[in-house]
Amino acid sequence: MRGRYLRRRLAALGGAVVVLVLGVVLGGRALLMHSDRFQVTDIEVFGPAGIDPALVREVSGIKPGVPLLAVDLADVQRRVASIPEVASALATRSWPGTVRLTVAERTPVALAESPTGPRWVDGTGMAYQAAPAGAAPLPRLDATTVAPGDPATTAGLAVLAALTPQLREKLQVVEASGPAAVTLRLADGKQVRWGSPARSDRKAAVLGVLLTQRGSVYDVSAPDLPTIRR
Repeated sequence: MRGRYLRRRLAALGGAVVVLVLGVVLGGRALLMHSDRFQVTDIEVFGPAGIDPALVREVSGIKPGVPLLAVDLADVQRRVASIPEVASALATRSWPGTVRLTVAERTPVALAESPTGPRWVDGTGMAYQAAPAGAAPLPRLDATTVAPGDPATTAGLAVLAALTPQLREKLQVVEASGPAAVTLRLADGKQVRWGSPARSDRKAAVLGVLLTQRGSVYDVSAPDLPTIRR
């Protein structure tokens, strides 16, 4: 009997503690939601100079004066990441009233033709921005559809990433007609049949040697049996 009595008392005490904790938590949340001290007063933007902080603040949708706790950080990150030049965005709270937005900028690795002119393409295959006049020259990526997730685009960019700096200097066009059909066109008119991105490091090493030989078409699609056509 005494054991059952103690268990009931402990259960009742535990319930009271839970109610007390919930009251403190809910009361604290109410304080954070309704106190002027915990409203958004500042939106800080951290990132490269190429991204306009004013644009980031505008696109974020955050309104000064709203409760800091009410800001949906995941939604803010999605909004900011929709800016074409932004590769990723991170939103965090800094109490009592600041939202910090940290953005990373896309890095162009190639160009893609479009009805409005050449556009920069980043390593994911996103053709995100018109290439400004006078920008550093980049190889053109020639694929039916240049887009993230497109198999031919992915293959072409994988090959491009595997090239040595010396080869990139000579490169003009990466033709990717399929995931296993990548061809490089060099500035001196030479053509390189690469095939798939598989064993690209080996292919790049073999090609470096082959290019010392006279020829017009260099086939490294099977790097252990490369060929040169004159």
